[in-house]
Amino acid sequence: MYNIVFDLKIEHHYFEELICNALQLQPGPATKKLMSQYPIRLNQIQGTYEFYVNTTNSMGDYLEYLKSKSEDGYLDFELVVIGQEFFGYTNLTIDEIPSYLYTSDSFQNQVESDLIDLSPVLTTNNPVNVFAAVKLSFDDLIAQAESIPQYRITFEARETQWEYFIINRSEIDLSNSSISGNEDIVFEGPDKVVLQNGEEAFKFSSGEQLLRLSEIPKYKFDLISTPPINGNEDARLRNKKIFEGLPNPNPLQMNIIEVDGFKRVSSPMYIYV
Repeated sequence: MYNIVFDLKIEHHYFEELICNALQLQPGPATKKLMSQYPIRLNQIQGTYEFYVNTTNSMGDYLEYLKSKSEDGYLDFELVVIGQEFFGYTNLTIDEIPSYLYTSDSFQNQVESDLIDLSPVLTTNNPVNVFAAVKLSFDDLIAQAESIPQYRITFEARETQWEYFIINRSEIDLSNSSISGNEDIVFEGPDKVVLQNGEEAFKFSSGEQLLRLSEIPKYKFDLISTPPINGNEDARLRNKKIFEGLPNPNPLQMNIIEVDGFKRVSSPMYIYV
């Protein structure tokens, strides 16, 4: 009979349901060797990985046995990224793609209710195609053999400077245009710029206010035009929508910009009106 040893939940706050299909947990070399020799399974259900063994002995005794057959006293796993957009919408370092190690016996781990949050450390020892390595100590698993430990790895969504480039192909007067929305966010601009292809555009930027990326748009912005004031007319009544529902950023389209010596990620979006 198969019994669960532990489960590992992988959550990503870019996604509405926190389930990230761009990451896959795979057995590492040592665990793969054990799985080929003993009745062990790794199942995945909605972003949670469950590790099972088939034994009639007590869980603690069987884990002690597996520990004696292991190479270094750990179960090892590899987190592999499927799809490069993961590196766009995930809050990672800017200059280079990091390589992480998660271990169950790290002092940086946090316990929240019954969940053990694994904290990463940077490493240079992972294979080229492995974004993160996960190592769970047999000693930790044995100590919790009767309670089924629950681990969690969490990723945050990246925050970027949103930039809208409005390309005017209909001769609309954009000199009094602005971006409005139902959020307390003020866009700088419009500033006239020349794009790499030589076209002129009006640029709007969220500036110092970085906005979080999300699978399902959290913000709704419109491009509006506000003609000059005529007497005591209410400015809000003069607003005219030029483009309703501006797009949200594409995680694959990003730039690294430097402001006052600090680097940040910008999300350029090009709108034709």
